Amino acid sequence: MSITRLQSKQVASGSGSASATASGDAYASNTTPSSLLVLVARSDASWSSGGSTAPSISTPTTSGFTWTQAATAFYTDATNQNSSRVTIFYIANAGAMSSSLSTSVTATRSGAVSTDVSFTAYEFSGVATSPTDTNATTSSQTSSPITAGSLVTSATALIFAACIAEATVSTGSGFTAGPNTSEQYILNHSSGTISTAFGNNSGSQEWGACAADFLASGSVTLSNAFTFGF
Repeated sequence: MSITRLQSKQVASGSGSASATASGDAYASNTTPSSLLVLVARSDASWSSGGSTAPSISTPTTSGFTWTQAATAFYTDATNQNSSRVTIFYIANAGAMSSSLSTSVTATRSGAVSTDVSFTAYEFSGVATSPTDTNATTSSQTSSPITAGSLVTSATALIFAACIAEATVSTGSGFTAGPNTSEQYILNHSSGTISTAFGNNSGSQEWGACAADFLASGSVTLSNAFTFGF
């Protein structure tokens, strides 16, 4: 079965001092049973003292549903006293989620002068009921390009990458941009190695990136193919 993006949207944002919460209805339409739901949360914090630590992002809360973390990345910029984190969460084989059901995400950074948090949500069909395959993470870098690294997929999969960066970010080659241009995905990528790189980076500004792949429904992994003689 082919993987299809059914819907996505920028959901909500919030701000505070040492912590911030964003709440909103994650989906514009009721989700379809058995879909893969993906939520990307990002947080920025600034401080005047207290050391260089990135904000933490709590697991999203949605009544009747449980989100799981797939990957997270961050950067800290001691010179400019700011830091950021991005985290990919998911629910595999999810039940139908009502478009009127609220989801909340909280970010915390002790000692921060200001903290912001926001999140986007995606729904994909055609994904396996136990879809997690591999992930990659790169944090606090200034090199170019912005990338979580390469993923080596075991079968046809959804490739999903997200980043936080001080520089302006563009979509990487072969990827489709999400509602936030710091998020990108590829549908139905065949097994093998895939770069998760984004475009645009001056090579001097801080960034962090993370990525994960989710197997298509009915995928035959490379290991199983050898086992069964395909």
